[in-house]
Amino acid sequence: MSEEESHKGFTEYVISEDEFIKGDILMPKNDRFRKIQKLQKKPIPESEDGPEEVDDEEYVSIQLSSVGNLFEQQIDLFVQTGYHPSIVQFEGYEFYPQHIAVTKFYPNGSLQHMLKENRES
Repeated sequence: MSEEESHKGFTEYVISEDEFIKGDILMPKNDRFRKIQKLQKKPIPESEDGPEEVDDEEYVSIQLSSVGNLFEQQIDLFVQTGYHPSIVQFEGYEFYPQHIAVTKFYPNGSLQHMLKENRES
């Protein structure tokens, strides 16, 4: 991660639901989040600058708290964490019409979920 990326401001993480194609709703098992939905970024149409850009990565939207202060704290944690290969990669957040965070999709679930499963086995 470059020095510039590590100091992105909060407003640079604001996204719109229009940027993504919504997919399946994932029902988390005993997870603290309310609703998790798979997403795919919409292709960026061909322009004078080059061909259509397609992002093959999968993402998820995670519904966060609707309480303003708590939502701000949750987003602050995502933004301040920065990049680490063992922590989910934060892509952005939307605060209207819903309070959601968008992260990369990891098919094995959250770290919290994996640790619970290991403890129980």
